[in-house]
Amino acid sequence: MTESKKDAVMRNLIAVAILAPLVVLAGCSDSTNFLGKKSKGIVYDGYLAGAKVCVDQIVNRQCDDPPEPATFTDAEGGFRLTALTPEQARFPLVAEVVPGTIDLDTGLPAPAGLKYLAPAGSDSISAFSTIVQIRIEQEIVAGLNVVPIVVPDLVTLKNTVTEALTTELGLPANIDLTDYDPIKVKNKGSASAAVRETAAKLHIVNQILTAQIVEFLPLAVANANPPSQESAAYPALIAKLDPAQVLAEVEAYIAANTLTLADLLDASFDPAVIPVTDPAVPTQAEIFIQFENDVNIAQSIENLVNGGQAVTGGTGGT
Repeated sequence: MTESKKDAVMRNLIAVAILAPLVVLAGCSDSTNFLGKKSKGIVYDGYLAGAKVCVDQIVNRQCDDPPEPATFTDAEGGFRLTALTPEQARFPLVAEVVPGTIDLDTGLPAPAGLKYLAPAGSDSISAFSTIVQIRIEQEIVAGLNVVPIVVPDLVTLKNTVTEALTTELGLPANIDLTDYDPIKVKNKGSASAAVRETAAKLHIVNQILTAQIVEFLPLAVANANPPSQESAAYPALIAKLDPAQVLAEVEAYIAANTLTLADLLDASFDPAVIPVTDPAVPTQAEIFIQFENDVNIAQSIENLVNGGQAVTGGTGGT
């Protein structure tokens, strides 16, 4: 476990050159109708104003300037990325809290170090979209660890994962959490009480998941050994988050305290009062596996974006 990431990358890329002919791609990327055509949306815990949003063209789950296209959210948490090439528009998105980022729910600075991920084309970047992106990556790894290797295209992966999350949470089939704004919906007076209550609950769940990321990421990073593997602590932690369990615990609290929609919409309501189960902190072994898999994930996403095949060096784990 002392191998550097550079050495792992080189070893895997050599293996890629040998094994690439064995790869099978299920489905194909349609460059004229791809999920990455959109380049605008919102970032929320509460809406985050002044957050940095970028195209993760390097596929390392962070914003790198240059060469990655980037922008900042406006005073209402909205972002717009312009002048993207078709290829750039197909890469995942990253939203990072930077100095000056404000959470509009509280009017206070957003937690330092917080970041979210999202699949290409997402209109809504949040803890939910972060879970979706990491699950997409898990599906890629799973496809690389079977013989013959079969990895769907990114559109299919996004649709499969988002639909599964909708089902997992017991939500209406028309709710795609990478294209959903619970803050807007819960405050929409013309919507039914049931629709607004669902949105209010989902906003609370997202806030709790965000708090879990902020609280437990330092513990996950501390388990990375050697420190060169710290970058793998973030996705390893996200994989431990359980949005369905959090939603169940939120609903139980609401029922036990007979809270109404008005209670949930009250600006003074604090999701921190809801008792929820803490996520497990990823172990050193789990972070190491994630670290090894990250090489193959990055190479596969880059290849799929460009209409090629997912590839594996065959050294990662599950």
